Amino acid sequence: MKKVVLTSIILWCYFGNARAQDGSGNKHQTARKYFDGLYFGTSMGYQNIFGGAFINGLDLLAQKNGFVLEFSPGWRKQVFNDRVMIGFELQFGFTDGDLKTVDPRYQWEVSYENKFQRGFGLTAGAVLGTRKNTLLYTYAKITNRSFDITFTDDSGFTHHQEDRQRFLRYGLGIERPIREKINASLMVGGVYTDYGDLETSQNVQDRLDVNLGLIFQF
Repeated sequence: MKKVVLTSIILWCYFGNARAQDGSGNKHQTARKYFDGLYFGTSMGYQNIFGGAFINGLDLLAQKNGFVLEFSPGWRKQVFNDRVMIGFELQFGFTDGDLKTVDPRYQWEVSYENKFQRGFGLTAGAVLGTRKNTLLYTYAKITNRSFDITFTDDSGFTHHQEDRQRFLRYGLGIERPIREKINASLMVGGVYTDYGDLETSQNVQDRLDVNLGLIFQF
């Protein structure tokens, strides 16, 4: 259904906003492109942070909404009369990603430490408005987080391991210029992850990612 809605918006923008012409047949001056070319973005917000610890055949999951500061260099292009945007970006983020939980089988306290995430993503959307200064878009980002895990068993021996989470972030965003070459954005989305046949202590809960950002468009 989301794909149908997005496709309808894109087609409406393309066919409903043909390039204007004056009476002599000459095209009006091309409007400024607000969402085209190289850019550097920064955003902050709360994201769904989760990690796992593999203990005696069980992947013990912990989860919370944590603060993330993210930086995103990228490139994008406006096509079809500048009414459609496609783009690619990299991600580097600093996270409030420390987690704690208790293994219910042994009552061991398990600690997960994470301070950084990275990834890459694709964006696509429709450029709206007579000035072509509002971008409504969807995004899909592959994100990686690594956790240093520590727990102590009944004998007093401390165990250390590393867990890596690789998952899909997806959602919708809106972006508008606020100053020369500077845009503001709001993004709302979720995550998708697949543990396959691995036994987990719980499923990753559906929690919204909410981020506010600034973009410098070169």
